[in-house]
This record gives sequence, structure tokens and C-alpha cells, in this order.
Amino acid sequence: MKKIMLIIIGLIVITPAIMFASSAVKAQRESSEGGIFVPGNFVSMAVAQNNTVYLLTKDHKLVQITSKGAQKTIRLPKLTAKPNEEASLCDMAVDSSNLLFCGYSFSEVFSLNLKNPNAFKRIKLQFEGSKLKPLMISAGKNSWYLKDSEERVLQVLRNGAASLMPQYTEIEPRNSDSVQIAPPEYTENGVVYNDKAFINGKADSLLWQAPKPAEPKVVLGVEFLGQDKNRRDIFKVITGAGELNQEVTVYAVKDQEIVAQRVITDSPADGIMRYCRLAPDGSLVLLQKDPEGRKGVLLKRLKLDTNKPAAG
Repeated sequence: MKKIMLIIIGLIVITPAIMFASSAVKAQRESSEGGIFVPGNFVSMAVAQNNTVYLLTKDHKLVQITSKGAQKTIRLPKLTAKPNEEASLCDMAVDSSNLLFCGYSFSEVFSLNLKNPNAFKRIKLQFEGSKLKPLMISAGKNSWYLKDSEERVLQVLRNGAASLMPQYTEIEPRNSDSVQIAPPEYTENGVVYNDKAFINGKADSLLWQAPKPAEPKVVLGVEFLGQDKNRRDIFKVITGAGELNQEVTVYAVKDQEIVAQRVITDSPADGIMRYCRLAPDGSLVLLQKDPEGRKGVLLKRLKLDTNKPAAG
């Protein structure tokens, strides 16, 4: 009888604790999906392995947002450019414990150690051809990738040696592979949009084809966001009938089959080239306009774990 009473008392104590923990997890997810307001004027975003988000401001600062929502501002080391050139950075990526930056006026990559963010390490780009004017940067396992003002994508070794990737390569790598998505073709009969993604520049190596929407909508654009820890290929697809009624859907794909999808309904934040990024845990990190009109962005973390086209 005494043992039975102890078991009952134990259940009375443990059950509320389990319910509280479950509620806390649910509340944290709802808070992340509902969005966290971050004040400022931003140009780029990057997500670290621990799911910390970094936002690059127009006034040369860094805002760090942890997975729990805590925010911290970091002043970046000063940069100088040539006369008549703007000394500003336009994109960044996370490479291990370092942040990588690129800027239109600089033919180099800037690396910042987060444990000692007092000075940039500058890596001069070595490329035979016209001067590089980088606009975007990403980090792979053994190299970096840059997209320049001429829409070229280059693979960059850590010593700065750069080489051209196949035409129409996406800025985000797929492990050791590259993904190509051709832009729209402008013909006498109008615009022909491309809805196919290929691997390593080979026309016979189809990675995925976006689903065709109901008429009169067509696929207006496909972007490869990366491959997650479950080896799902993540694509952002824009559909619409011209400029009106456009819809953004993110798909998780495995063996050319859609295993999860999510409709993104709210407007993206202004001035950010890549407002939707893939986090290492497989979730999506979005920067969207603040619905209350405040000067800043709404940062959302969305799970991509259902094959139903749920709104985000």
C-alpha cells in the first residue's frame, strides 16, 4: 500500500512538470513562428551552426540573435575604400567560428573571428579576368562561393584562389555538388520561365522540377536554398500570373519527390537580397516586414516538416 501511494504521489509531481515542459516547447515554437522584432536597417543575414542568426546593418554593425531570442549588437571593424567607392559590406555567411563578408567595392573576402571581433582578416581574391565586384557569399565544406555583379559564381579556396563555376550556378552549394537553374529566356513569343534544377552543369542530371501551378499562374523563379541535415534539397519557388498574385512556396525534396512544403505569405523585408535562409537544423529563417510598421524586421523561424502547404 505504501509503494502504491509513493507511485501516485510521484505521478502527481511528474505529470504537471511534463505538461509544463511540453507547453514551454510549444510556446517557444509559436513565438519563433510568430516572429521576433529586431530594430534596424539591414542588408544581409546568416545563420550559424547553433542556429544563432546574424544580421548585417547598413551602418556597419552586426546584430546577433540567439535561438532563444536574445539580441546583441556588435560594432564591426572599420573599413576604408578607394576614393569615390563606398566602404560598405553587402552580404555575409558563417564558416565554422568565423563570419565571412563581401562588398561590391572590395575584390577580397573579409573574415571575422567571433571570439575576437576586433579586426578583419582580409583574403585577396586571385582571379584571372576582370576585377571582381562581389555581391553574395556562401560557405561550403572546403571552400567559399561568391556571386559578382556580372551574375558569375566563383568557387574560392581559403587562400583566395578563385575559379568560375558552370553558368547559372546557384550561390548555395549542395555538399560537393553545384546546382544550376537557368534564368528566364526572352523570345519573340514572350518570356519562357525555367522550372528545372540540374547538378554540376550537366543537362542530363536533373535534380528537381518544380510543380506546375494551376493556370493562369506559371513558375516565375526557382532558388536553391541548400541541403539540410536530413539530405533534403530545399527550394524556394515563386509562382504567379505576371506581377500580380505572386506566391512563394518552399519545398523540401528527396529523390525528386516533395516531402514537405510551406507557403510564405507575408511580405519580405526591404533591401535584403536573400531574406529566406536555410538553418542547419532544417528550419527556415525569414526576414519580413514588420506588420506594425516599425523600423526594423520581423525574424521568423519556420519548421519545414509537413507535406501540407501550410502558410508561414
